[in-house]
Amino acid sequence: MVTPTRSTNAHHNRVIRFLAFCIGLLAVLPVAAFIAALQGVSLLASFLSQRLERRPAPGSWRALVEYDPGVGWKPKADIDTIAVADFSYRLTTGSDGWRGTVSFAESDAVVFGDSFAFGHGCDDRRMFVRHTGRLTVKPIGADGYQMVHGLLWMRRLQRELRGKTVFWFVYYGNDLHENLTPSTSSYRMPFARELHEGWEIVTDHISEEPWEFPHPADFSRYISEYSTPGRYSDRVFSCAAYLVTQAQQLCREVDARLVVVGIPDRSQLAPKSIRRLRNQSPAPDQFDLTMPDRRLRDICNEVGASFVALSDHLTIRDYLAVDIHWNAAGHRKVGRVIAEVAGVQKHRSVPAEPEAVARVPA
Repeated sequence: MVTPTRSTNAHHNRVIRFLAFCIGLLAVLPVAAFIAALQGVSLLASFLSQRLERRPAPGSWRALVEYDPGVGWKPKADIDTIAVADFSYRLTTGSDGWRGTVSFAESDAVVFGDSFAFGHGCDDRRMFVRHTGRLTVKPIGADGYQMVHGLLWMRRLQRELRGKTVFWFVYYGNDLHENLTPSTSSYRMPFARELHEGWEIVTDHISEEPWEFPHPADFSRYISEYSTPGRYSDRVFSCAAYLVTQAQQLCREVDARLVVVGIPDRSQLAPKSIRRLRNQSPAPDQFDLTMPDRRLRDICNEVGASFVALSDHLTIRDYLAVDIHWNAAGHRKVGRVIAEVAGVQKHRSVPAEPEAVARVPA
């Protein structure tokens, strides 16, 4: 029997410590590699951001708009920056403040509307105006606009609309309700006021001063209430009828064709959220998901305008995952619908029948 010496024990201890160090190093290496990869991605993202962003990111909606005494606000001219929705996207405006590079003189069609017309959440190169084939489209829209804004811009730009197809985007999330309100958040905006007989547009309260009585937006409640027969629903669509009638008369004066485009909120396209809308309706048993499309189509038929329901063309997969706006697929579909509708009308000697336009396939 050999008795271990002190030097032998020391050697064994060194071997054991070395093996332990190697095992520990092997265990730590994947974590270290992962951390290094994260740092590399972060540095790369920072580098690309500095390269791609030609001007500082705006940081707020206020940085993208400027005061306009006629309508409250409009997009600033010559913006070139990176904005954020579900992800960052490239945003530019021309010298007139609108998205796209097409001038009025070059355009076959003009789109009026809110943030959907502005292309919120979408790169310039993926925006719906880039998916209309040979049809050239001029978008006139801004975040926060409603139908009254659109009508006022049609009046201001009436001479530019001669002979064109005029598309009017109406977003069901808040446009129909906010036609009746003097502000959105603290921003003053034009609105329609009901009279004893008819309606009038009010703008004399517009200024740069914040509105003192802001109200929170509740899109799902608006949709639930005007999708249910009742006094509020009748008032909302009476106002819409007044605005569409004014726009149709304006377009006829310059031989332009008016097409109203109903844009569903994402909550109107998914079974679970549709049930939620029904449950919060003032009369759930009378809730009618098709009411906004149906009533706007009836209004357009009555005055001789055309109507397109995008609920016939879009699904929930055409919207961003978090933000309320369209994704790239949604913009492609909308661009193709616009091209189809304008193409049908462009080659007719008289305006297309409203129902025929509404059935144009996606």
